[in-house]
Parts: sequence; structure tokens; C-alpha cells
Amino acid sequence: ENERGQILLSLKRALMDMKWEMYNEYLETGKTVEVEGVEVNKGGMIVQADTIRGFETSSQFGKDYLGRMERLLSKKFKVKVIEVDKEKNRLIFSERHVSEAEALAMKSEALNFVKTGDIFEGVVSGIMPFGVFVGVEVPLSEEDDASTGKLEGLVHISEISWEKVNDPNDYFKLGDRLKVKVLGIDEDAGKLNLSVKQLSPDPWSLVEDKYPIGAKVTGRVTRTAPFGAFVTLEPGVDGLIHISKIPAGEEPKVNDEVEIFVETVDLEQRRMSLGMVLTEVPMGYK
Repeated sequence: ENERGQILLSLKRALMDMKWEMYNEYLETGKTVEVEGVEVNKGGMIVQADTIRGFETSSQFGKDYLGRMERLLSKKFKVKVIEVDKEKNRLIFSERHVSEAEALAMKSEALNFVKTGDIFEGVVSGIMPFGVFVGVEVPLSEEDDASTGKLEGLVHISEISWEKVNDPNDYFKLGDRLKVKVLGIDEDAGKLNLSVKQLSPDPWSLVEDKYPIGAKVTGRVTRTAPFGAFVTLEPGVDGLIHISKIPAGEEPKVNDEVEIFVETVDLEQRRMSLGMVLTEVPMGYK
């Protein structure tokens, strides 16, 4: 009401409410919408849909426009609604849900044939500092091996090998074929969490039998630090010689082969304390 007690009405707000309801319906039904490219920014493209502006993130463009969004500026193209939030004024579209609808449908179908623990073959499609992207081929039929769907997954750097991995490029290159194990499924993103190292036994499961306390073994120094030297006994199994156990002047260097004995083993923390095998006891050393 205004100060005179008259009721104020808004046709514009009523029409906007109708528009938001309409886009909610499009979200539920999957109806295709035509929009026009207005502006490209760092995250994607602002588009005009009737009287409402919406947004399309870079990842929601198909391969024909990925990295070339400016080709759609001032042009009309078809999209699907993937998010509607009137309270936050968020209207999100996807061009790839139209241009790559068949591929996305196959991807969705392929997810139904995947479960945690499955082992698949795949191809390395990308290598990043944090891990390796793998395109996984999923059989869509138990009778027909030729019918497959493709999903993308990530082998995190911690799941490449039981030993410490500094650079995934040391283990893989683009196009490599490999087997992977499914650790988890992100159904919303349609992607898999994968592992390579889980296909082989955990070397720490045999540490107590292979390296009992007091055992003398040979290892290679892989890293040094102010508090001691790390020694690799086998891929994935490392131990620490604390600086207090290293005689002055006999500090080992990286790649040195050293004779050591096992002092303690902590399987839960995957830690091993080592001591150097001395040929003679230095003066004042205990």
C-alpha cells in the first residue's frame, strides 16, 4: 500500500515470476531453449534468454566452442537449463547438453554399469601435476563387448604408485593404455576416481615378515633432511635413519647404498626407524 492506502500492483514482477516458473519447468522437462550470446568473461558467457539474463560456464560448451566461445557472441544458439535459483538470481545453461546430447546419454548409461572395485582398461588423456586423467571404456552389455561407453576418471598422484611420486610424467605419457581400479563414482559430475597402485599388493602388508626388528638389510638413500636420511628398501617401503644415529662425518648422500638394521616398525603410520650398520664404533658414539 502507499500512504493513501491504495494497493500498488506490478505487472513486471508478475511476468518475471512467470518466467522463473517457466524455466523451472524447462529444467524438469529438459526442454531446449534459444539464447543469445552477450558477453564473454573469465568464467564463461553471459547470455540473454527472453527478458532474463543467464550464464553458461566454460565447461558447459561442447567441443566445437570450447575455448572459442566468442564465436557465439551476438548469435542465437540452443541450450538446456541446468540450474534455476530465483532467490540468488541464478539461471545456468548448457550448450553441450544440446550439441553432445547423445554422448552425454551414453555417459549416463555407462555410469549404471560401473561399481566401486571394478577394473577397466583406459587411455591416458591428460597429465597434470596432481594426477592423470584417463578415458575409461565401459562395456554396456555382458553379451556384446563391442558396445562400450566412455567415461573420464582421475588417477590422483597418490594413487599412481605405492612409492612416492613427484611427477606423473615419470610414469605415463599421453595415449598410454593402462588398467585402472574404480575407487569411487561422482555421479553428479559423471566422473570416476581411479587407482593404478591398488591393482598390486600393498608392500607394507608384508613389512613385518620381510623386515623384522633387528634385521640387517641394504637400501638406497632417496632423500636427506636436517633430521636424517630417508632410505628406500623396496618400491613403496621407506624408512628413516635419524640424524642422532648417524656418526659425524659419515652422513650418507642421495643414491648411496647403505647397510642398515630395522629398529622399529609402525604399520599404522607406515613408518620405519632404521639404524646404520657400523663397522666400528666411533669414540663417544652410543
